[in-house]
Amino acid sequence: MQKPNAWGTALFNYLKFTQLFASLLLVAIISACASSPSSDLAAASEPPPDAPDAALKSLDAPPSPLSIEQQVAFDRGVAALADGNGVVAVEVFSQLGQQLPKIAAMQANLGSAYMLQGNGEQAIAAYLRAVALQPGLAVAYVRLGVLFRRANRLQDAEKAYKAALAGEPDNRLAHLNLGILYDLYLRQPAQALQHYERFQTLSDSEDAEVALWIADLKQRL
Repeated sequence: MQKPNAWGTALFNYLKFTQLFASLLLVAIISACASSPSSDLAAASEPPPDAPDAALKSLDAPPSPLSIEQQVAFDRGVAALADGNGVVAVEVFSQLGQQLPKIAAMQANLGSAYMLQGNGEQAIAAYLRAVALQPGLAVAYVRLGVLFRRANRLQDAEKAYKAALAGEPDNRLAHLNLGILYDLYLRQPAQALQHYERFQTLSDSEDAEVALWIADLKQRL
């Protein structure tokens, strides 16, 4: 893992609608030392403030049939997200959201577009509309957790990550981000350890940085 420089930029990898997003938010950038995870935020090997997933893209087309014009617009919005063009993506998904107000994918993609622009408040509003339309949309809740954490709304961030896990108990990023929240912000090391270890269990291979954070927590508990 690497430590983030600026979290107003890119997130989202192509997400199948049947899975309702698969990977989320830009991989954290963190220095390569091995110091304590819970030490000062400037330390080299602490957990990043949040741990998003790989690149910001979009949901695939929703199951409801789109008109030809709507499909063309949708594809244009997806391409804009993939290219990091938040301006075009906001324009496209705002229009599609008005035309198709009951499709969560449009609001979720709009939230991603606003995140590209660094507009946290609008992104939160769009993601909240998405989860209202599609309860249990785990990755939208992960995004909300990251946005709430950045806004120092720590209790809301905790609720969002827990909502993600209620809908998808094996969501790796929800476990990792909740672990970081408990470790760095809420100072609940036992809970942090639980979620770090669950993240490792769900990963294809052990993450070396998270292993260091786990070892540090075990020494302090």
